[in-house]
Amino acid sequence: MFRSKLLTIAGCLFSAVAAVAQAGNEVVFVGSSTSGNTDFHAFAESGAPSLLFTAPSAFTNNVTDAAWADTGRSLYVAQTLSNRVSVGAWNGASMTWSTLYQATGGCYGIGVDVGRRRVWTMMTPAATGDLVCIDADPTSASYGMVLATTTNLNTAIALAAITCDFRDCSFSG
Repeated sequence: MFRSKLLTIAGCLFSAVAAVAQAGNEVVFVGSSTSGNTDFHAFAESGAPSLLFTAPSAFTNNVTDAAWADTGRSLYVAQTLSNRVSVGAWNGASMTWSTLYQATGGCYGIGVDVGRRRVWTMMTPAATGDLVCIDADPTSASYGMVLATTTNLNTAIALAAITCDFRDCSFSG
């Protein structure tokens, strides 16, 4: 019920993805996929419930998934038509957006390995799919670069892997 009210407040979004910040930061992000290249997104307080703000942004265009990290200070957003993973830096009142990874195809799903500071996404073509591991450590020389990838991975397996808890997962090879 709360999510449907939030979606109504956010402007009757056609398709939306919500992500709740971690570790007590009760800010909910709602991204959309409606039309154009600057879809609206919204931030709301989950306990109030009150809308903090809504805004259009190319960094939240055609959102397929989003995940908070760094105890609610970083938000990773997968996008399809823009073929990228965006990252937002939340300061408690507003978001500063940038591109973490520019992909060669649409990005579906986000998994965050908080301990290793890595982000996982499924990249199209959806018929085969590639699971991509991206360096999300801003102090690393390879920040925003692909650390590992699979090819021709079954889409159902890859999407299931993204939704698991990555704190106890690792890839080798």
